[in-house]
Amino acid sequence: MSYVIKAVLSNPRQPECGQITIPFPIPNNQYDQTIEMLQAMDLGYSVNRDCTVDEVDSRCRVLSALHGTLVNVDQLDYLAKRLDSFCEDEDAQFQAMAHKLELADIKDLINLTFCCQQATTATPPPSPAAPATSGSSSTSSGTAPAASPAWWWRTRTSSP
Repeated sequence: MSYVIKAVLSNPRQPECGQITIPFPIPNNQYDQTIEMLQAMDLGYSVNRDCTVDEVDSRCRVLSALHGTLVNVDQLDYLAKRLDSFCEDEDAQFQAMAHKLELADIKDLINLTFCCQQATTATPPPSPAAPATSGSSSTSSGTAPAASPAWWWRTRTSSP
């Protein structure tokens, strides 16, 4: 996957303009061209939440909460850049906390990227009926399972 978020966007004020699919983060060398395509649909202006999210494809399943919301393209691009910088543990922490807090606003999701590292995630212990294999890392990685990132979580009560 060469994108963090692939969003299908539309203009709620002009549905006749159709939809456009944008992979985020937008590569620097394609940014101007992407904004021009969006502005042809009367979208992509830096100060307005002018795009409706019709579909979201992302490794971060909690981002499906953005479906049906109004977003700003620059905010969506920034969120994707922040998530792209995360390691596997940080990604699990972000998903667990976003799920637990039921976040659906783009600003809240961006803000969470700055503090989700304070959450602790852990995987459930291995089932006695399912012995671990030598190549398995699902219980030793220290991250929540990708299918259900909020299985186990707690917030630290003090800073390390």
